Amino acid sequence: MSLNRPTRVLIWSILLLLAMRCVASAVVPLMHQEAYYWMYAQHPSLSYYDHPPMVAWVIGLGTKIFGNTEWGVRVVGGLLMLLNGWLIYEFARGWWGKTVGLMTVALFELSPVYFGIGFLATMDAPLLTFWLLGLVGFTLAVKSGKAWGWYLCGAGLGGALLSKYTGVYLIPGVGLLLLFHKPWRKYLISPHPYLAVMLGFSMFSPVLIWNSEHDWASFRFQFLDRFDSGTSHKHPMIEFFGQQVAVVTPVVLGGFFLVGYRAIKRRRLSGRDKMALAFTLPLLASVMNKAWGYPIHINWTAPAYLSFIPCAIQAARVRVRAGVARPVWLWRGGVVMPTLLACAAINLGLMLFLVFIEPRAQSFRMFGPWDQLARQIEFYEDNLQARTGREPLVIVDGKYELASLMAFYRNRVDPGDLPSKMTVNQLALGDTALGYAYWNDMKNWRGSDCVFVDDNADPTPRLNGVFKSVKVVWSGKTSKNGKTYSISECHDYLGAPSSVAAAR
Repeated sequence: MSLNRPTRVLIWSILLLLAMRCVASAVVPLMHQEAYYWMYAQHPSLSYYDHPPMVAWVIGLGTKIFGNTEWGVRVVGGLLMLLNGWLIYEFARGWWGKTVGLMTVALFELSPVYFGIGFLATMDAPLLTFWLLGLVGFTLAVKSGKAWGWYLCGAGLGGALLSKYTGVYLIPGVGLLLLFHKPWRKYLISPHPYLAVMLGFSMFSPVLIWNSEHDWASFRFQFLDRFDSGTSHKHPMIEFFGQQVAVVTPVVLGGFFLVGYRAIKRRRLSGRDKMALAFTLPLLASVMNKAWGYPIHINWTAPAYLSFIPCAIQAARVRVRAGVARPVWLWRGGVVMPTLLACAAINLGLMLFLVFIEPRAQSFRMFGPWDQLARQIEFYEDNLQARTGREPLVIVDGKYELASLMAFYRNRVDPGDLPSKMTVNQLALGDTALGYAYWNDMKNWRGSDCVFVDDNADPTPRLNGVFKSVKVVWSGKTSKNGKTYSISECHDYLGAPSSVAAAR
């Protein structure tokens, strides 16, 4: 089959970008969230304070094979995003045909947010995998009449819930379709959809068990506590819709409004258009509601558009090339192909920057270099151990960011599980600790000597009443544009401030 020049450029761009993403995954330092989720994998549990356990399983599999390296942490998530390309093709082909399916894969793999999800080790890659599995299962059930499709959909629900609580929005998507699309109402009296939901929640049972044993802490954090201290925005909807453009490009967002306009004007939609909207709107509306009073993250709506990307591409094809035999896939007069090439250029520029420029420029503090600070910590930790005869606890100030990074990069100097087991965050100072509160009991460390790490040249005011004596042994920067960090030897841990009186 002969391919035109823009199509050949696009194919080679995708292959080059996937290769560059592999290189970047191996050499770019971990982000703090990735290091925190690596800490999940070092503390096996049915679930975790912040999230369900899937991200720990994904990272744990990668590091089991490739070791505690950046590549080991990221590799499985990257492979899942390749699998997601096949799943979204199968879903799009089932409803809109092969041409739209191929366009959908290209836009999915090249959209910067989805491309970034394939680079970073977070729960989003497995969430998208199981969400798409649910969509493929639903397609098999209602379009091909295969009863087992419902159970594939149920497995997708269960895996999505084990990845992120966002997975629950698959349920209203199915419910809306069975209620409001007449040809599919017959499934309301079939046992298969209900048994599929039961399968999904049975898969979710580890999270339910963990929460029942920990005062429902994760549910309270995700659905109540984290939104209590929301901040107001001057223009929340401008910010929200700006993020949506970044997530799925103007082509998909424009298609969304085009289909909505068509529904209002004609007061009817096809079954596949209803399906695309039903799996998009519940999650999108929920995040939009949160945006009024709380800062939202750009990746929160990523699953919502998986069902709508092919629908939007089809709308663009029909709209732009109405009455013309040549499809919008061609360069001239098209909107999809230029969008794809623009996305490829953005991703390539980002990968080149991260791999070749940032290590020399050191312009972003989030990229360390953390090896240097980790080596400094290990040097003073070894000195203290040599003098006391006991492995000291390393306390790193902050919520979780620096503590998790130092646990990971200290593992380079001291391989094994000690860095992850012997590192704690501001829990030792009595502050918010997130998952660290479930991994450490600070009562066991009273009277011990510790190493304290802070992004402050003089941490002694922070440590008053926590140790009997504190001595700053090192202070400096890890990069030319970075913060100043300090390392202190701390003797005779008294406990967190709230318990100091009892310790005395």
